[in-house]
Amino acid sequence: MMNDIRYDILTVLQSKLEALDAYRRYIEDCDKTGDTPCRRIFEGIQRDDQRHVDQLWSELSRHLRTQLGTYFGGQASGTDGHNPVKTHGAG
Repeated sequence: MMNDIRYDILTVLQSKLEALDAYRRYIEDCDKTGDTPCRRIFEGIQRDDQRHVDQLWSELSRHLRTQLGTYFGGQASGTDGHNPVKTHGAG
């Protein structure tokens, strides 16, 4: 059973990942039109959201390690908190 906090983390994570994909497209649009100032704005927002994704991923990993540790009666191993959800082009 998923608790409310894990559900919240997953929901925000999904939203941020969808946003990162959108920013990639917006940056491409800026490149097509040569709008460098707008590109910089989207890149900054993209960097911020990538940082948020990294934080959310770490927190979700912590929650899952805790749950596994409780389930197996000790410390869960084999999860290092590494974020495999790193987008291309994000800082």
